[in-house]
Amino acid sequence: MAEGGVYPWKIQKVERFGPSCTYSNLTKPLPPPPKGMIWDKDVDTKEWKLINEKQDEKEEEREESTDPSYIKHKVLPTDTLTGICLKYKISAVKVRQINRFSGSNLHLAPNPLIIPIVDPQLLVDGTIKVQEAESREMKLPIYTS
Repeated sequence: MAEGGVYPWKIQKVERFGPSCTYSNLTKPLPPPPKGMIWDKDVDTKEWKLINEKQDEKEEEREESTDPSYIKHKVLPTDTLTGICLKYKISAVKVRQINRFSGSNLHLAPNPLIIPIVDPQLLVDGTIKVQEAESREMKLPIYTS
């Protein structure tokens, strides 16, 4: 006896073909926000979210401060995603989200990588060291290529 179709639990029927949702709403503008809230676009992840108007003022003050909110890391041939995450004390998931790549292959990642600073105090303490342009590691790929 051939496989399939004889018993009811073996019968496979496909009800619909194609995508399960419509993408026509992507071109429409965002709906008006509720009273006391505004739409805010995250620069790093490019996602929209609703925030309170007062919260937006606090974020503007934070952005105007002299502390950087991110570091640009030039990817070297010897770098690994795990090594970068350990160096800057950040999770690999966060690095992938902000830089919009998947996997651990840094050849497919943008160069330079944007590394968010979770705690600015780590920069002040020297726990996180910023990549120096005049370091030996940065000059090595220039001479070997």
